[in-house]
Amino acid sequence: MHEARGTQHEAKPGKITLVYFERMNKMLQDKKVIIIGDRDGIPAPAIEECVKSIGAEVVFASTECFV
Repeated sequence: MHEARGTQHEAKPGKITLVYFERMNKMLQDKKVIIIGDRDGIPAPAIEECVKSIGAEVVFASTECFV
C-alpha cells in the first residue's frame, strides 16, 4: 500500500511513474527554471535536458560541488 494525501491505494510502479511525470509536466511547462546540479549526483546538463523536453525555459544551470 502507498499512502498519499490521506488516501491509500495499491502501488503500481509503472503507473506511479507516469502519474508523477504528468504532474511534473504540468507544473513546469512554460515556466522559467533555475537548475543547480551536484558534481557527485546528477549534473546540471542532464537535468537541463529533461526540463527542456517538457517545455520549460532554463534561465540558469550550474553543476556545483557540495562538501
